[in-house]
Amino acid sequence: MANSGPADEETPGGAGQAAVSTLVDAAAKGDQAAWGRLVQRFTGLVWSVTRSLGLSGDDAKDVFEATWLRLLERIDRIDDPDRLGAWLADTARREAALRSR
Repeated sequence: MANSGPADEETPGGAGQAAVSTLVDAAAKGDQAAWGRLVQRFTGLVWSVTRSLGLSGDDAKDVFEATWLRLLERIDRIDDPDRLGAWLADTARREAALRSR
C-alpha cells in the first residue's frame, strides 16, 4: 500500500496513528487531511475541558470553536507539537476565562 503523505505516517511502535508533530507540520502547510486528523484526535479532549468548566451549552460550544480557531491561527507557531493536547486544554481554559469576564 502506498503512503499517501505525512498524514498517513505511523508513529514509532506501529500504533497506526500519525505522530502529532507530523500532523501539525502538515496542517501548517495546508494539508486539510492532517488538520482533520488533528481535530478528530483532540475533539474529545477539547470538548471535555470546555464542559468541565461549568459553562452553559452555548458558551461551551463557543469556547470549543474558539479553541480550534486559535490553533488554526497559530499552528505554524506551535513550539512543541507533541504537547498539543496540553496547548489545546490551556487555550480552552483561557477562552473560557475571557467569556466569564
